[in-house]
Amino acid sequence: MSGRPVEKPNCLRAQEAYYDSGSPIHPREVNPFETAFNTFSDLGQGAKENVLHSPHSDSRSDTGGDTPFYTAGEGPFGDYFQQIQNGPDRSLFLTITEGAHLELELKDKERLPYVLVRNLGHGANASVEMIRDRLSGSVYARKIFRNVYARNLDEAKREFHNEIRNMRRLASHHHIVRIYATYMAHRELALILTPVADGGDLAAVLDQYRDASDADRRRTSRILWGAFGCLASALAFMHKQTIRHKDIKPQNILIHEGSVLYTDFGISFDFSQQGHSTTTGYPRSFTRRYCAPEVADWNSRNSKSDVFSLGCVYIEILATLIPSRVPESLLDEPFYLKINESLGHGTCYDQCLSADRVGSVIATMIMKDPEQRPSAEDVVSGWKGLSPEASKYFCQDCLKGDK
Repeated sequence: MSGRPVEKPNCLRAQEAYYDSGSPIHPREVNPFETAFNTFSDLGQGAKENVLHSPHSDSRSDTGGDTPFYTAGEGPFGDYFQQIQNGPDRSLFLTITEGAHLELELKDKERLPYVLVRNLGHGANASVEMIRDRLSGSVYARKIFRNVYARNLDEAKREFHNEIRNMRRLASHHHIVRIYATYMAHRELALILTPVADGGDLAAVLDQYRDASDADRRRTSRILWGAFGCLASALAFMHKQTIRHKDIKPQNILIHEGSVLYTDFGISFDFSQQGHSTTTGYPRSFTRRYCAPEVADWNSRNSKSDVFSLGCVYIEILATLIPSRVPESLLDEPFYLKINESLGHGTCYDQCLSADRVGSVIATMIMKDPEQRPSAEDVVSGWKGLSPEASKYFCQDCLKGDK
């Protein structure tokens, strides 16, 4: 029979090369799909990772070393490898494009193309991990809602969809993390987010600043000074889009490629339907250290509460950059408690923050009375008014006011 010979699958060619220098004349008595793990390099990461968990493994080597072998001819791996031979590896996984929302059956969860890289952190209701799409190679952050079993599933879904809606409304701003895709698989609710911050969160950056090398401190200080204006610009954009963040704190601000990004809109509030940002009653979730006095006291609150929280973040940034400006005693309790003690008595925050123009901008943001605080847009104007140094507090896009 003439014609072009059928090309052998990569795994079989690799097996023959390993066992007999490419010749199948004297094959070993092994399962047809039993081969050294390091010969799977060209099968794709998906194949390698599935084989890695095979319960059938041994260790053999022509050279006496410990080369692991993985048997894939039995159980679920037999079908897996048969599919690899008959078609491309990628056909086993879902292709997820930007903007997609998938509602999957539990059995389809294994078709998700994501591979866990490492855990990034967790909060009360969600955990965040770095993942890689094995089809595209792209890296994302995945936020998975936790404790769904213990909570009402319908309530969890409402929170999930609330975060999706609000983040998509804000997707065009360069200082806000974007949603790439979302999915639901039984009780697992997940947001696929981009980018994965290469510099961690602001809380970690502030904590590590004093112990950093001189070169790292110089690089970080430029980021921190620029954060003053850029965070205000992004907050003004949120409020213009009728979104209150409601949980501004250093842990919810990421550093990526030298820029700041707001993240975690889990309890954010869209006030477009009611025409104003004011809410009343018990605030179901908040962070005491950074919340405004009216939030802690369960009083009426609005977008000015976000401004207060951002002012608290500014104080921590300033305390890191210029430690002498903010006594440590002011940093060891929730800020609203110290403000209640200090403001109006000519002490503490009054003296520390009114010393120069930078402090004066911050001081207005943490006034006890929300009505006396500036809007986020006014805070932006305050930073831009610090000429000729305004460029120190903004990236070029924010300085131009493009967003």
